[in-house]
Amino acid sequence: MTALRKIVFAILAAASVAASARQPADSVPPADHREPHPLRWIPAAIGAGLATEGIIATALRDKPQHIAADVGGHRHSSVTADVAQYMPLAFPWAMKAFGAPTRSSWARMATSQAFGTAIMAGSVYLTKHAVNSLRPDGSDSRSFPSGHTAWAFMGATYSAIELQGLSPWYTAGAYAFATGVAMQRIISDRHHAADIVAGAGIGIIAAELGYYIGDVIFDRRGLERPALRFEPERRNPSFVSLATSMFWPLGNINVGSGSIVRLPSLSAGFNGGVAIGDHWGIGAAALLLSTPLQINQPAGSTFIGNQSSIGLTLSPYYTCHLSNRISLTAEAGGGYYKHLSLRTIDNAISIGWGTPEGHVSIGTVINLTNRISCKASIGYRVMHYSYTINPSAAYLTDEPARSSGTTGGLTVGLSTRINLP
Repeated sequence: MTALRKIVFAILAAASVAASARQPADSVPPADHREPHPLRWIPAAIGAGLATEGIIATALRDKPQHIAADVGGHRHSSVTADVAQYMPLAFPWAMKAFGAPTRSSWARMATSQAFGTAIMAGSVYLTKHAVNSLRPDGSDSRSFPSGHTAWAFMGATYSAIELQGLSPWYTAGAYAFATGVAMQRIISDRHHAADIVAGAGIGIIAAELGYYIGDVIFDRRGLERPALRFEPERRNPSFVSLATSMFWPLGNINVGSGSIVRLPSLSAGFNGGVAIGDHWGIGAAALLLSTPLQINQPAGSTFIGNQSSIGLTLSPYYTCHLSNRISLTAEAGGGYYKHLSLRTIDNAISIGWGTPEGHVSIGTVINLTNRISCKASIGYRVMHYSYTINPSAAYLTDEPARSSGTTGGLTVGLSTRINLP
């Protein structure tokens, strides 16, 4: 396991543990409030949106004709990810075993999660065999969707449903950990960004369907903890969030006699906002961006690998309140992304040190509870690029070439936010 993967898992695991330790006493509502959450359909809608993004990105992807011989097949699945994918699933059971009050009784929780797990596993298995998408490392054709990500996000959704009545930080910690599992699958070249997004969507939808079936079967029997009440405190609260987005680069980059194709990218990380009055605020984000690269030459196309970058951005934003539940937002900002090393045969392709970035977006924020909200947004991102190519039989290039400039693309983002007091 590389040092980067160790750092990613260490940070997210620490964040999850630290978040789980916070249990504000005033977050517990009256014990007789046991009605189903009025906006329970929203997580399922978010999952459907993620799955749709992944499907579209995969359908539009220009498939490479082959993987470079010395690159394909030499990487293997990480044992850490193989174990970590199940940790969010086990978390609510461990909390209940240690006495934490969960939403459901043992029987109700087991029934709901059994249905959800069966739906997720069946969907992933059938889709993998129907699509036959080649993995980035060329090891097999079971890349779409990501099963590890589906397991992790299904478990995170279970944790959110069962434990959010205790504290919204359980939701943040669970989804942060699941995102770490997803990003590791990209960093290790086991999946494309679209595979990850679709896997997350399938996991969320399956979990929500499982609990819907459990609610139909048990009605109000076995409900042991009420849902959080919605009692808004501030119109424009400061927040921390787990942010994810898909980036669709527009156009290819001509390099010599061929071109560099940037496939749909995944961005994930942590975002925070400090409110300045009832409408304005300043946001900052630390993000990991992973962009699959492919080179097209007259002799054929070859998958290069995932270009990963770590970025820091700053974004002033404006919020327009439509109601206590729904707000519209707009933001514009910029930052800088440091490129991590791109592994290629004989260092035939280099990508430069880093790039400045600018972006604009508009979105909608929906308050699920007083402390938890979600945001969906669309926008446009501009970034600099620099590619240098040397002659290489593996990538079908016969002459050196270099290209640099500025390019842009569309973004579609989703985030889960914890509103601060």
